[in-house]
Amino acid sequence: MTKNELAEWLHDNYEQLAKAENWQTQKITRVKFDDLPAGNKSTMLALADRTLKTFSIISLNSVAVVLSEDVEKLAHKNYPFGSESSIGSGDRSFYEKRKIAFIEGFKAGLNYR
Repeated sequence: MTKNELAEWLHDNYEQLAKAENWQTQKITRVKFDDLPAGNKSTMLALADRTLKTFSIISLNSVAVVLSEDVEKLAHKNYPFGSESSIGSGDRSFYEKRKIAFIEGFKAGLNYR
C-alpha cells in the first residue's frame, strides 16, 4: 500500500466512523480525499507516511530474530569461501572479511531507526 493509498483509506474510514458514531466532522473534510483542503490532505499524507514507517520498523524487528539466526548461513551463501574451503589463505581471508562485513552490515541495518 502506498502512502497516498493509505492516506485516502485513513480519511475515508475516519469520515465513515465519525458518521456511524453520529459525530460531525468539519464540512470541508466531508469530501473525497482528492478534494480535501491542502492542509488536511498534507496532514493525512504525513500520518500515512509515519504509519508506514512505524509498521516497517515493527515488521523488521519481528523478523529480525529469525533473520539474525540465519544471517551466518546467508553470509556464507553469498561469500562461500570459508575455513572448510581448500583455497589459498589470502583468498580465504578476503572472503572471510567480506562475510564479516556482510554480517555487520546486516546487524547495523536491523538497528537503524
